[in-house]
Amino acid sequence: MRVAQTPGLEPTRPTLAVDDAATQEAREAVAHLVEELRAGWDDNDADLSNRPFADDILWGSPFGATV
Repeated sequence: MRVAQTPGLEPTRPTLAVDDAATQEAREAVAHLVEELRAGWDDNDADLSNRPFADDILWGSPFGATV
């Protein structure tokens, strides 16, 4: 990771310095994750929706309940 800098100014937000192949690989990974989550939600399949996450994850609601 590198920090983008402008001469005379404080460093800006960190950015990832990656090549085109790494960018494409990351996009494909995100697309696969989104598709898997969508399929789980559409099929009401909690196991499919939770597959990418750790076994000890806890889901919460906006009201503070653990589901």
